[in-house]
Amino acid sequence: MILDVMTDAAQELANARIQKPHHRPSALISSTSDQPWFMPRSTGPPGAGPWKEISSTETPLNWSYSYERELPSRPGQIKKGKTRRWNLKSTMQENQTEWSQNRFPQYAAAFMLPAMQGFDKKRHGVDLLGRDVIVLGKLIYMLGVCIKCAAMHPEASVLAFPLLDMLRSREISHHVEPYVRRSVLFAASCVLLALHPSYVASAVVEGNAEISKGLEWVRTWALQVAETDTDRECYTLAMACLQLHAEKALQASRALESAEDTLKVKSINLIPSASNVSIKLPYSNAGL
Repeated sequence: MILDVMTDAAQELANARIQKPHHRPSALISSTSDQPWFMPRSTGPPGAGPWKEISSTETPLNWSYSYERELPSRPGQIKKGKTRRWNLKSTMQENQTEWSQNRFPQYAAAFMLPAMQGFDKKRHGVDLLGRDVIVLGKLIYMLGVCIKCAAMHPEASVLAFPLLDMLRSREISHHVEPYVRRSVLFAASCVLLALHPSYVASAVVEGNAEISKGLEWVRTWALQVAETDTDRECYTLAMACLQLHAEKALQASRALESAEDTLKVKSINLIPSASNVSIKLPYSNAGL
């Protein structure tokens, strides 16, 4: 139940919308064509007279226009009132509404890092790698949702390696329960979706061994699952993971080509030649 709540909370924060002031300057010149731009607007109470310019005697240099008009008398008032205006419509910026999405990245580390610690240790009433495989699967699924909710943000790049390191452990990636393996494939696919192509390109060029090894493990392990796993859903998820890996490699290569060629790197070799790759279909004698 706690893991379900955390999953829902991550998605709710990622889809949250907050209202904040958006400053947009108004037009300096009125678009009304039936009166000069420097005249005040004729809006007012019913019965109000027209605006009339007031001559100023205080200084020969009149830097602003002054106008006044007569107002209708109110009940119980003997003399008619007047209203005076010295300037145009205020040109101060108006506060309008602007919506900002995804508030989850700032909380991503607080959600994920504590959940990834000590998953392989037996504690009182908790045995994730043994008896409590359903909880383990839900935990991995929650982590996948979290990394996906932080997609394309710097937090995703920081948290991707710890999550891949957890998924790479043999106790998880080669778990006997298909439910756990499905969760691992889902989480690995979420990592591929979350990483920005530019970050992947720079990581490979700069020799970031952590990300390079993690992405290479995702490819080789998903390929192994597609070839050998007897669970049909695991096979489907593995093929989807391989497709996401290929798309991410292509996007990273394009990002590198569009950047300045300081290191003169022509391409990113995240995927080996597919000429010798053979993928067997479960429940079938055919191969791809």
